[in-house]
Amino acid sequence: MAIATTLVNNNPQLNEINTRIYNGQKYQIDIVFDNLQGNRFQLNLASVVDLEIEEDSRDWYRVAALTIKNPDNLFEKKLYSSDTPDKYYKFRNDGRDIVYIAIKPIDDDTLKDSNLQIDYDVWGMSYAFSIYDRKEIVGETSKQKQLKLYLWEYEHQIMSEYNLPVSSNELLPASIVPAYATDEQKLVNTGNVIKLIINKSLQNYINPAPVFSKDWDVGSSKIFYTAPANYTAANSLEYLIKKHVSSQIGSNGGADPCILSRTRFTKQWRLVSYSNFFSRAVKSSASTRPGIAVPEAGDLQREIITVADQTGDRGNEYSFALPNSPVRSTSYLYTNYQNPITSTIKNLHIVDMSTIDNAFELITTPCYSNNHKNKTFSVDFANNTIESVKNFIDINYTNKFKLYSKPDTLLTLNKTKTDTHSVRNVHSLSPDKISQLAEARNFLLAGAVFYNTSLNFEAIGSVIREASTFISVESESGGVLNEYSDKLLGQWMVYKVVHKFTDTDYTNNITAVRVHANENINIDNNIA
Repeated sequence: MAIATTLVNNNPQLNEINTRIYNGQKYQIDIVFDNLQGNRFQLNLASVVDLEIEEDSRDWYRVAALTIKNPDNLFEKKLYSSDTPDKYYKFRNDGRDIVYIAIKPIDDDTLKDSNLQIDYDVWGMSYAFSIYDRKEIVGETSKQKQLKLYLWEYEHQIMSEYNLPVSSNELLPASIVPAYATDEQKLVNTGNVIKLIINKSLQNYINPAPVFSKDWDVGSSKIFYTAPANYTAANSLEYLIKKHVSSQIGSNGGADPCILSRTRFTKQWRLVSYSNFFSRAVKSSASTRPGIAVPEAGDLQREIITVADQTGDRGNEYSFALPNSPVRSTSYLYTNYQNPITSTIKNLHIVDMSTIDNAFELITTPCYSNNHKNKTFSVDFANNTIESVKNFIDINYTNKFKLYSKPDTLLTLNKTKTDTHSVRNVHSLSPDKISQLAEARNFLLAGAVFYNTSLNFEAIGSVIREASTFISVESESGGVLNEYSDKLLGQWMVYKVVHKFTDTDYTNNITAVRVHANENINIDNNIA
């Protein structure tokens, strides 16, 4: 049975009941249970103890936890023999218990101009979750029972179950007969094989069919792939994402890892290279303001977070010479959002890259390969030295954040690394040099991003915060320019957001990383 991937509210009478005002903003939160056999039950929001929805750039699907009041197991009981299936819920416990959750702000003119429609991919969330586990939380009496449900997106549930028989041969043109084709003729771009797996695994389970964004990256890597017999669609998808090398951009750009994700409401699948992703932090062209060319925010620069001053003594402080964030875009509607309530925080946790990660993971990784046809053995050393990887990051990631000074890449080198006394050797079965970057350089680039300087903070909740977007951190009071402020202030890549709703509160837990400091912080890379 194919399910709808977005929630259609089937009980308008609960519209007003299922609204809450959080942090001065009114939200409608609809939660509907559906066991796909006629038992469709809309939950009264008063029954919710808490709801947590977690977004993470490292996974395309979202996970959640929903805790509800369940006195005397009332959720699963008929009160009267005449009760219809919209009065209670009967669990199947086979991954086909669907929980539709839709969250969107309402009645707020500050979110939009009067003539513009709110973009709920930015300002809302809508998910079809599958219940993958549950537990009963007992109290002192049966009246205090609660039920906690663990959720992940329904599409992930299907992919994790489905032993999908799939081969890249299905994408070959009709003129090529696989049985008579050469190995080279059978090669297909990895991005197209990823799309095939998504389409084929979900074709009988969701409606409408998967939609792919116009910026879907087909990749410069090629592969001949047939799924092993014990591989699920999720296994194949994970394998191919690791083998995917993005499309080449010019002579020294692209050909790097990608982020697989989906939009929140319209459910468009996106496969975007790190290079293209970071280019959306700052608009490449600058606008001219009085006397100075000022870089504008890119379309993914969502919010400016202000760290509030708590000392009360500003006598020795002065403003930083230049802002650390690009100005609000004149082209994109939802950039540099600042709310006096939600966009101010009092404290944060910042930590540099771990020594263990830096010393043992981010090292030169030469890639060896065999050409069985020509009986040759080769090694790609040049692309995979830690120095060349840092140079690649300089050009394709760090420099995308340039405002007024050249940014400094946060990847410390030393003589042990650069003299190749510390080396990891890998072997690739991929057919060409570009595809082989998946085993070596891609691994280093992903580590340089996600192992890097990290920021975490709790904030009053806002739905505009989303994994795989950017925020800026600014100081309320200014101060002396130093290496610490160069690492803290400015733009960060948000890679994990937890949205937590309770009866009275809505909060976010946000984790972000960055690959750059605003200016050169003078780390000597020639230390032995």
